[in-house]
Amino acid sequence: MRPALLSALIAVALVGCSPPGGFSQLGNFNLHFEDTTTGGIDVRFFYDTQAQGCRSLGDDFSATVNGGDVRVFAGGNVSFGSFSFHTECAVPEVTFTRPGLLAQSVVLAASSGGEELEAEIGGLGRILPGTLVLAQGQAIHAGDQIQVALGSGFERVRWSQSGGSIVDSSSNFQVITFTPPSADGILNVQSPPNLASGHSHLRMDLPADPSFTRCGAPMGCGFDPGIPPRATLDVPFDVAP
Repeated sequence: MRPALLSALIAVALVGCSPPGGFSQLGNFNLHFEDTTTGGIDVRFFYDTQAQGCRSLGDDFSATVNGGDVRVFAGGNVSFGSFSFHTECAVPEVTFTRPGLLAQSVVLAASSGGEELEAEIGGLGRILPGTLVLAQGQAIHAGDQIQVALGSGFERVRWSQSGGSIVDSSSNFQVITFTPPSADGILNVQSPPNLASGHSHLRMDLPADPSFTRCGAPMGCGFDPGIPPRATLDVPFDVAP
């Protein structure tokens, strides 16, 4: 099982680490990005540990995301617990918090042993903004079709794999049906016929596809296509009696 290196390790001891040698000591590595499901991204430097041996990027390994400091782990042989004699090779890792809005980009810059590396990813934010489309004086009733004007980034969503619900004033969850948004970002949602009147929320869970515009890793950058990062849509509205 792959250990959770940055936040879940307890009493980690580094043993047998290589001296700092920059990213080139990893050979042909790739950057694997993974959504932590708690608003963060883990970036792991995957390389051939059998061919290269277990490597550490050393004490000078550092990284920033959009200019701000982030957590880093240099990699190397690790043992778990105070009395454990079992060690495993752990790859270098960077963890950072995703930006707020889905359309926002991230620039990861890392350095080790005098070598520099950069990757730029678009569409990595956590929230897809949306506002109701209502004519002046229009009220929403249970069973009405609801229109939502989506913000930038909606084109990155896998709409066929998305789902959502409406939470009404009685705290009931009602599954919604919807059609993918139009080219200009208008989403049509069919509200259930038994919504309670009062304040409600339309909430959607949205798998998204970020894009890499730069990648400094020899073997590329990417997410597991089966585990895409997810964004949320939350639109409040009132249901008339």
